[in-house]
Amino acid sequence: MARIRVFIDYWNVQLTMNAKKSDDRTKIDWQNIGKILAESAAKKVSVDYSFEGVIIYTSFNPHGEENRSYKSWITTWLNRQPGVQVQCLERQPKAPPKCPVCHKTIGNCPHCESKMIATIEKG
Repeated sequence: MARIRVFIDYWNVQLTMNAKKSDDRTKIDWQNIGKILAESAAKKVSVDYSFEGVIIYTSFNPHGEENRSYKSWITTWLNRQPGVQVQCLERQPKAPPKCPVCHKTIGNCPHCESKMIATIEKG
């Protein structure tokens, strides 16, 4: 009997689904997505299987209320579902952009003087 464990990049799945729908936010059954994908894969290759669980990789931006509530949902609800394991990393600051001509760092917006802050998704 085949053993199937599913690995998911949360943001790739969620953003791809959002782009395919006109809704504000596509609803994905994150509690059962691993089982659904494992069953679909087993049917494709016609094999009996046991579902070994799903590991969901994600990251969060530590700034802002929406980001804190996302981290809370992913770590205190989703990570506690049977067969679901979540690997959640805090996103790290992205280096400020550089001028393509002189290669100096652009720390503030040249228009409004706001500090340019961004994070990389990969954590």
